[in-house]
Amino acid sequence: MLNVDSIAETIAFYEGKLGFSCIGTWGEDPDKPTWAQLERDSVRMMFTHGEPHTHEDGEVHIDEPALGGSIYLNVDNVDELFEELKPKIEGFAWEPANFPHGMREFALEDCNGFLLVFGQEVDATTSAETTSE
Repeated sequence: MLNVDSIAETIAFYEGKLGFSCIGTWGEDPDKPTWAQLERDSVRMMFTHGEPHTHEDGEVHIDEPALGGSIYLNVDNVDELFEELKPKIEGFAWEPANFPHGMREFALEDCNGFLLVFGQEVDATTSAETTSE
């Protein structure tokens, strides 16, 4: 579950740009949900909005969105997905390329600043190549 600043903005990005569908939301105010689950193919992602809360010390804390890494999504056809997303995304972290670890992948930043890496296993004859198109 990923903490984000705006559930509505996240839903709009994942539905409009990445082709996900929102399959559920929760929150006191239906116009400002504090939790959402989105799905595309066999991938489900959950997002939450950190609400202020009081700790035992009496101080109010707000959990800021943060992630020290990337979210890696295995896909069946990385090039086909890249071509689908290309007209909808303003800049990619990197375009499809084969990497020495045996994956062909591309990456983008979502509306929250999370790095999404989409990868597909490549056969041994092409996995050593590190070319991009």
